[in-house]
Amino acid sequence: MRKHRPPQSTPSGSSSTSSATSVSFKKDGSGFERLFGRGKYKLWALAAIILLALWSMFTGSITLKWSGVDLKSSSNELNLSIHGDLDVLDVDEREKVVRQMWNVYKHSKIARLPRFWRDAFGAAYQDLTSEVSSVRDTALLEIAKMSIRSRMLYEPPPLQSNASAADTKVPARGKAMIPTDLSIAIPEGTYARIAPRSGLTWKSSIDVGAGVIDADYRGPVGVILFNHSDVDFEVKIGDRIAQLIIEKIMTPEVAEVDDLDSTVRGFGGFGSTGI
Repeated sequence: MRKHRPPQSTPSGSSSTSSATSVSFKKDGSGFERLFGRGKYKLWALAAIILLALWSMFTGSITLKWSGVDLKSSSNELNLSIHGDLDVLDVDEREKVVRQMWNVYKHSKIARLPRFWRDAFGAAYQDLTSEVSSVRDTALLEIAKMSIRSRMLYEPPPLQSNASAADTKVPARGKAMIPTDLSIAIPEGTYARIAPRSGLTWKSSIDVGAGVIDADYRGPVGVILFNHSDVDFEVKIGDRIAQLIIEKIMTPEVAEVDDLDSTVRGFGGFGSTGI
C-alpha cells in the first residue's frame, strides 16, 4: 500500500511568488524612473526654481497701499490716523503720514508693515534714528517722495521738454491742442518757440504748429500737434511732445519809406536761386 505524497509545489510556488514580486518591483521601479530617472529630476528642479521666482516676484512687489486691518489696529494702539494712499496727499501731509508710520514701526508691538515700508525704513534706519534733526527730517522726506508717481523731466536750457498734462488723441490726418498746465514768463528781448521733437516727427509723423510765445504772455501753454499719418496718435500724461527754445530777438522801430535799397537778388523768389 503506497502512501500518498502531496505534490511538491512549494519551490515552484516560491519561484512564482518571487517572480511576481520581482515583476511588481520592476513595474514600480519603472514608474519611479519615468518621473525622476535619467535626468528628469532636472526638469522638476527647473519647475521648482520657476515657481520660487514667481513667488518671490509676487511677494516682493512694491505697493503703496497697506493692509487696512493691521494698520487700523496699529494706529488705534498709538492713537494715529493712517491714510491709505500717499499719492492723494501733498508733500507736507505725506511727511506727516511717514512720521506716523515711523512711530508705528518703532513702538507698535503688533504692527505688520508691508514690504515697501519695511524696506524703506530699513534702508534709511541710520538716518531716521540720527540725533541730528536735519538728517532725520531729510530721511523722512525722502521716504515720502518714494510715493510720487509724477515724472520729473530734467533737460538743460535752452532745450526744455514740454510734457503733456492730459491724455489726448490726435486723430489721423488731423490736429489737437495738447495742454501742458504750464505758464511761463519769458525775459524781455526774447521769445519762446515750441519746436517738434525729431523722434516723434520721424517715427510717428507728428509735427508742431504755431509755436511762438511772446514775452508778455502769461496764460497756459498749449502745444498744437499735427498728425500726418493714417493712424490715430495717443498722447499720455507725461509724454514729451515738444521742445521749448528761448531765442533772442530784435524789435526795431518801424519807419515808412518811399523806396528800399537795391540788392543783387532784387525781386527774385520762389525758386529763383535754384532747388
